[in-house]
Amino acid sequence: MRWLRGSSRPDPKTQAEQADRDARSQAELAAGRLPLRAQERLQRQAQGAGAWTSDLSVDELAALHDVGFEPVGQVLGSTIYRVSALRVGLGGAGIGLGGMLSQQAALLTGASEIPVLSQALYEARRLALGRLEQEAQGLGAHGVVGVRLTIRPYEWGSGLTEFAALGTAVRRRTAAALPRPFTSDLSGQEFGKLVRSGWMPAGLVLGACAMQAMVAFSGLGMGWGTVSSWWNQEVTPFTEALHRAQQVARQRLGADAARLGGEGIVGVESLREIHEFATGSERVQGRLVEWVVTGTAVVAFTDAHRGQSPRLTVPLTDPTPPAGPSR
Repeated sequence: MRWLRGSSRPDPKTQAEQADRDARSQAELAAGRLPLRAQERLQRQAQGAGAWTSDLSVDELAALHDVGFEPVGQVLGSTIYRVSALRVGLGGAGIGLGGMLSQQAALLTGASEIPVLSQALYEARRLALGRLEQEAQGLGAHGVVGVRLTIRPYEWGSGLTEFAALGTAVRRRTAAALPRPFTSDLSGQEFGKLVRSGWMPAGLVLGACAMQAMVAFSGLGMGWGTVSSWWNQEVTPFTEALHRAQQVARQRLGADAARLGGEGIVGVESLREIHEFATGSERVQGRLVEWVVTGTAVVAFTDAHRGQSPRLTVPLTDPTPPAGPSR
């Protein structure tokens, strides 16, 4: 019976064309551009094929129109990034004390940055935002509002994590195109207030830092980086890792804003994660602190900011006669 037989073999010509298309698409990604399917979709959207889409609420849409902007369409940038297995501790391979604490063990404790992981935290988000900007530029947009950064790890792939950026591309009517669209995590209402106050987004900025810390627990608690198991006290290496990771991430956030010419940063949000890692000894504990800070860098486009405050208007006349018995 024919329906029990295997499906017909694919056409070799079709297979070859698909393989060539996949290779060209990967080459586009390697060159820092969007894959072919995304480029073709943007071309159709730019030609006005179909209605625009957005995740804007009605209030956000009205706020954008009040300041002369209109939505062009939803844009997305994503990357599946592999963060290799963490190698922490002495020489990047763990300390392996075998349960014995010594003076050398105390010297191995403390807080220190893992530059490779810090770069990975920043680079993955930068790739997603860069592709979001390219989609906005392909639609002829001036910028993107309401950008949301999401992170989703994959259980089926060790160390594989998807970083995605989603937002709504907007365009100012009768305005010339910008060399590079701005990005912003501000809502439509917040964006409208910003523009009416004489400011514009320069771009979404990032700062990231990954800091590791180890502490040795001993009976006496003597020596730098050791903690006594006999009484309450602050675990200073872990505290130091928290403070240093936040400080370094904020410094890099400011440097990213300065690169875009930003005069300030609004809507700063922090994402902090703490992970435990094995040190090779039951009496030595290790923690990994990841700190990522995001915000919107802003620049002034007027010499005198046009701050507008809500005004309460009380009518002096009431057209409605007071209720009561008529005379």
